[in-house]
Amino acid sequence: MSTRLQVVMDESEAKRYKQAAARRQLTLSEWVRRCLREALKAEAGPTPEQKLAALDRALQHHHPTGVGRDLR
Repeated sequence: MSTRLQVVMDESEAKRYKQAAARRQLTLSEWVRRCLREALKAEAGPTPEQKLAALDRALQHHHPTGVGRDLR
C-alpha cells in the first residue's frame, strides 16, 4: 500500500531538488524517498558495528580506569 505525501515549498527550492534528482538520474519522488531514509538512519544513532569500532579505538589508549582500586 502506498501513501501520498504533499510537501509545500517555494519554486526555487523545488527547482533545486529536481536538479539534484536529475543529476542522479532519479525521479524527484525517488530522490526524496532516499533522502528521508538516510535521515532516519542518521537519527537512529550508531550501528552496533560503529559502536564496536569506537570501543576498539578507545581500547587503543592506555588511560587509568580505576579497576582494581579500593573505592570504599
